[in-house]
Amino acid sequence: LFVVSAVDGMDAATAALWEECAAVDMPRAVAVSRLDHPRADFDEAVALCQRVFGDNVLPLYLPMLGDDGVSTVGLLSLITRRVFDYTSGLPAEIRQPDPEHLPAIVEPRDELIEGIIAESEDESLMDRYLEGEEIGTDVLIGDLEKAVARGHFYPVVPVCAETGVGLDTLLEVLTAAFPSPLEHELPVVTGVDGSAYPPLTCDPDGPLVAEVVKTTIDRHVGRVSLVRVFSGTLRPEQTVHICGHGLAERGHPDHDSDERVGHIYTPLGSALREVAACVAGDICAITKSGSAETGDTISAKETPLLIAPWEMPEPLLPVAIVAKNRSDEDALARNLSRLIAGDPTLRLERNAETHQLVLWCMGEAHADVMLDRLRAGGVELDTEPVRVALRETFTSAAR
Repeated sequence: LFVVSAVDGMDAATAALWEECAAVDMPRAVAVSRLDHPRADFDEAVALCQRVFGDNVLPLYLPMLGDDGVSTVGLLSLITRRVFDYTSGLPAEIRQPDPEHLPAIVEPRDELIEGIIAESEDESLMDRYLEGEEIGTDVLIGDLEKAVARGHFYPVVPVCAETGVGLDTLLEVLTAAFPSPLEHELPVVTGVDGSAYPPLTCDPDGPLVAEVVKTTIDRHVGRVSLVRVFSGTLRPEQTVHICGHGLAERGHPDHDSDERVGHIYTPLGSALREVAACVAGDICAITKSGSAETGDTISAKETPLLIAPWEMPEPLLPVAIVAKNRSDEDALARNLSRLIAGDPTLRLERNAETHQLVLWCMGEAHADVMLDRLRAGGVELDTEPVRVALRETFTSAAR
């Protein structure tokens, strides 16, 4: 779900991430946010998404302005032709549109329905629609879900976190039109030694295969690993095998270990809610793991398996860091190890020639975030220019 501001537009990182998702056929959708801002322009935000993301980026709802002509007080559903009125707060009051609203939705509704029908498996649907037949809502929503699952259609939902406009409709789109884990191919797994293994299915009773997709450090509970379960069921107090291979050049040495999983949680913002198990297709969090890093594979102790390491671009921006005081050196080393464990795009280099500690990052924004996290961990540090070792070779004898 890509969030694009109706005020500030889109940054380069958002466009780059869209291409990364396209490379692996990941279904995508867009939420246009900040509708409450005086400079918000929903139409321009949608047009920008269409220019950057390509065709088939179409809104499911249109913002409805209040009597002042500026504030967004509701949404117009293009599929059901219903108004979601938020003047009384959440949940929205669903009602028939006013007569003056109907002309505004004719053209965008036609464009949306044609885009959905174009992805339908029913080849007669387009002819029936062009002949004037009213296509049922359940048929449109079913075809919408199939088009989104294929990664060929990208719905747009207007939302505003400040006023609550669109938040419940966004959740409806997530549950009704987004594909389930059963509709996406699972990653290829092998034995830890590289031996072949049969393809996985998203089955809670299958062999346990999960992946650590993110690692963070909480000041109270320590290391928190966000885990996506592809196959099997992860349970509390279960002994599992954790392994990571193929990222040694990034500062992540190959490692294999058996660990007992303590409690299992489902994350809700910064809070963790304990759950009884995590089944295939679900996401959970485990805490206090001693070896789990981002990109690691979690599998059954009896059948250790390995998911291929992520393919990531090479970090190109070096940042030389130094602790302000000698007392900060130990804290800097600890916090750097946590950063590296959580972000496989980073590379830490201790240059033996220049005697500098160099953190290689993806770009300036990435470097700023990493430095802020180090300082938030209580480390006093400075940056300095990166020194380059100069080497010269004598090509011939001379007097």
